[in-house]
Amino acid sequence: MADSVAEHIAALDDEDWGVREDAAVALGQFSDPRSVQPLIRALRDSDHAVRVAATSSLNALGQPLFCLWDFVSTILTFKSKKQRPLSSPILPMSKCTNRCCLLS
Repeated sequence: MADSVAEHIAALDDEDWGVREDAAVALGQFSDPRSVQPLIRALRDSDHAVRVAATSSLNALGQPLFCLWDFVSTILTFKSKKQRPLSSPILPMSKCTNRCCLLS
């Protein structure tokens, strides 16, 4: 039997955004911890639909272990200034006080 999780993780690197989006959606349905890091990387995808699918799948997997609000707000700030962040703006949830991370 083929490893569907590994196949979908690999599909996150496909050049077709639709394939990447479908893979991100599917990974949220597998409940496999191997999906978390590839989905976090997909939050930086060039296509908006892929980023939305990755966010939804991380939520379905019981993440965010990271503050997605800080990630999104930082990206929007850099985008408005036409700059690129040098390092990951994602904060560990334990250091975040934003409403999105105060999940019990």
